[in-house]
This record gives sequence, structure tokens and C-alpha cells, in this order.
Amino acid sequence: MTAINAVLNEEQRREFQHPVAVELKKGEPRSVIHAWCMDHFANHSDHSRRATVINVMKDGVRSASNDPLLQGIPAIPAGEKVEGRFFPLLSCSSRAVLNFSK
Repeated sequence: MTAINAVLNEEQRREFQHPVAVELKKGEPRSVIHAWCMDHFANHSDHSRRATVINVMKDGVRSASNDPLLQGIPAIPAGEKVEGRFFPLLSCSSRAVLNFSK
């Protein structure tokens, strides 16, 4: 998270010194918008932290870089549509039901 300081102005750096924790109950999902910066505080409890992060984007988004978008996957050339095995299309018409309470 310290790398972000290179792109923040002085006012933003001051605000960034006061992070806000969002505590979730077991099974509770949280939607995050692209303008948020996410990190995790240290887990000082006796319990392990269990979470799944699902990053989604609108169908038709195009790559802005020739570098891999995620470590370990093939790069999508700049200007090409982001799609394929590592970027599946989600569908609202799917009968799949997500149960986050387990």
C-alpha cells in the first residue's frame, strides 16, 4: 500500500493516513467500487481470515496495456477486448445461486 503514495497529492496523503475498517459478519458480501483502495489490517484474532475477492468489469472493456493484467496469466494486447479463460462472462440469467454463509 505504500506504493500509492507516489501518485497521491499532499492532501490525499494526509487523508490516506486515516483508513476506515469495514468489518463484515460471516457470509456477508461487500461490493467495492473502482474508486476505493482496498487493503487488509493485520488479523490479531485467534481465527483465520476467510474471504473471496471477485473482481468484475463490464463486458466490452478493453486492455489498456500490453503487460499481463494479473500475475501469471497471458497478456491481452492494448486495445483488445478483455475476455477468455481468466475473464469469464457473468450472467444474470444463470440459475447459479451464491450462498456466502458457509
